[in-house]
Amino acid sequence: MNTKLPSVPRARHLATIAAILLCASSGWAQNLVTNGDFSSGLTNWTTNNFGIGSPTFGTNANGPTDTSGASGNYAFAGGGTFALLQQDLGLTNGQTYRLTFSAGGSAAGQPVSVLSLRQEALGNYNSASFDFTPSTASFQTYTVDFTAGTGTIGLWLRNNGANYTAWDSVSVTAITNVQKALDFYATNGFSGIISDLSGPGAVTVTGSGYLTLSGNSTYTGGTVVNLSGSSLYATTSTGALGATNSAITVNTGTLDVRTTITRGGTGTITLGGQGAALTSGDTNNPGFLINNGSALELVGGLISVPVSGTGGLNVTGGAAINSSNSYTGATTISGTTGW
Repeated sequence: MNTKLPSVPRARHLATIAAILLCASSGWAQNLVTNGDFSSGLTNWTTNNFGIGSPTFGTNANGPTDTSGASGNYAFAGGGTFALLQQDLGLTNGQTYRLTFSAGGSAAGQPVSVLSLRQEALGNYNSASFDFTPSTASFQTYTVDFTAGTGTIGLWLRNNGANYTAWDSVSVTAITNVQKALDFYATNGFSGIISDLSGPGAVTVTGSGYLTLSGNSTYTGGTVVNLSGSSLYATTSTGALGATNSAITVNTGTLDVRTTITRGGTGTITLGGQGAALTSGDTNNPGFLINNGSALELVGGLISVPVSGTGGLNVTGGAAINSSNSYTGATTISGTTGW
């Protein structure tokens, strides 16, 4: 016997197909971190202390950190050296993942905090592990892509000092490929990354907060600055801004170089408009730019760091150069619009 199924309106078919496509495009990626928003207190998180002192852990919107950047509950750890929140994650060896979290410190000058992805044995860390200094009470957001090197990773949220670190919105989701060596967003305050950043992804800095990069990094996806009235500082290491053949693009805000940065090969340097600046703001640790790659593209903005090397300079918009330069490439001026 043939049974006729009830008809489904075409519009409903289309809506269903659209919903499926939307799910596929967005990935509907499952967060592998349980209770990463700490809405259930510290459920599924283990507390530990490897140092001295008497650490305090908890979730409280009125806890030991300023709540100006927090919404709802968040986790805090501190009061003792190496105060630690832990959770083990089951991953797929060789799969690419995206780690995102928000963090803030209890006071300016916050001791180093560490987000570690520990691979099965103490001291064996995944490439997404890094040390940072959330030296502001307002929460700042960090995103890092990584490829798992094992099937089990221990997620450690660690504070390395007597002050406190607050954590929120911690997630690890599967993605198709590495795109981000680091995405940083903050509305105010200062932070720093002192670890080496690697991989094919880019470093992108947005918002109106300040960030310092001081690791000996090798990431190849380039550095993009989209800041509003604030700065990205490159200090200490010649690798602070990644591989020498990677691009540097300052669209808005300031790139403050306080070390020697070298570019060559396919590495390009671009100042994208009137709101962009390439400076060196510390006379005790002056910065230098050695450009042996393509010509520096000056669409607009300000250069006040010495530039040397074999690369040239292309000026295509209104700009100012206020530095003693010795580069040997050609200088081409084809426009000064906007100055």
